[in-house]
Amino acid sequence: IDQGHLYLLRESPSYSLAQVKGFASHFHLGNCVVRDPKNPAFGAKHPVFGFSGGEVGFREISHFLSLLKENQYFDSNRPWDKPILSIEVRPVIGEDPHQILNQSKEEFLKAWSNFSNLK
Repeated sequence: IDQGHLYLLRESPSYSLAQVKGFASHFHLGNCVVRDPKNPAFGAKHPVFGFSGGEVGFREISHFLSLLKENQYFDSNRPWDKPILSIEVRPVIGEDPHQILNQSKEEFLKAWSNFSNLK
């Protein structure tokens, strides 16, 4: 499941994750731009979290993680039954890839920390 693509498809993350419960095991955390076709990151270009005009930032990542928990993706005590989480991000023209990667990891770690404290 690709978080950014859910917004492009106008699907609710809550609905989509409930539908694939028991089947999906790999989740891409990613951003997208849906509302402005003139934005250089329009579509499934996976800009950095919090990108201007984008759909996904800290709050949406935290919510997505909470939905994974709500749908029992983290419940197993067996490591091989845990979901695979990855970040899918790429720089828009002119952005420094290293900075984008670091910023994305920071946003994820902040959201993970927030999520972990809610358990």
